[in-house]
Amino acid sequence: MAILDFAMPGLDGGQVVRLVREAKGLERMKVLLFSAMDPTELKTQAEKHGVPFVNKGASWVSIVNVVDTILASRS
Repeated sequence: MAILDFAMPGLDGGQVVRLVREAKGLERMKVLLFSAMDPTELKTQAEKHGVPFVNKGASWVSIVNVVDTILASRS
């Protein structure tokens, strides 16, 4: 599993998601976008790239619940 900030210098999280999906052997890696950017924009970007997201302002309980759900999924 990879946890990526969306707003990174150089490549953004969406570009990294695309690179991971295209990399041989990593296509099925689970990815979570985790960022302090505007929650509406983060949701839009996560949906655009087909990955779940959590805003950095979320509680630790929420974050752990999302990670648990991702790790438990079979896709």
